[in-house]
Amino acid sequence: MNYLKKCLEEFPEICKKKYGKAFDLALVERKVAHLRRHSPLTYKDLKYFEAPEHWWFKRFWVFPPEEHLEPALKGLTFDFWNLPGKKEENLIKQLLHAFKAIELVSIILRFIRPEKYAIFSSPTERLLDIRRGISPIETYVNYLTDLRQIQNRYGFDRVADVDMALWVLHEKCYGTPNAAVGPQPKKEKAPQRRRGRRGTQSFSLFSW
Repeated sequence: MNYLKKCLEEFPEICKKKYGKAFDLALVERKVAHLRRHSPLTYKDLKYFEAPEHWWFKRFWVFPPEEHLEPALKGLTFDFWNLPGKKEENLIKQLLHAFKAIELVSIILRFIRPEKYAIFSSPTERLLDIRRGISPIETYVNYLTDLRQIQNRYGFDRVADVDMALWVLHEKCYGTPNAAVGPQPKKEKAPQRRRGRRGTQSFSLFSW
């Protein structure tokens, strides 16, 4: 088993140590599975994404108020099932117009289509040194591109699983020594990116 997959297995344990409870992200995925079809997204649907009994959402984020979000979503339908594809950036743009923050957009996409999407998080972004785009959308697409390359290279079933594994790796590399995750062994060092020709970045990472 490669080291990143070992990190994924440790995700529930690290979450419990850090936040005092294990998260049930799979249950959130099941509760929003009906949104995978070509359908509208309503303010009432958001209760599934922010359910405090399942994960840490309310500790870090808040959705726009209903009076702002409902008009922005009115009349829109989202073809989540056919993502990713040629209309990926346009759909992300529509969601960003409504939710105003790329992190919130990424949460919506991650739980509806965990096979292809992940939460845009600072720990993972820091770990991979994501190339910044000229817009939040371009930066998030760059983020997804990196995660999908890692998914393919290391045989993960889902992009969301890559993100969870990298979050655990970040905790091991940069977590506070006296925090819940405890002191970190020397072998758990952050991956180093290598620059290829024409400024592209290769992914010869995680060779412990």
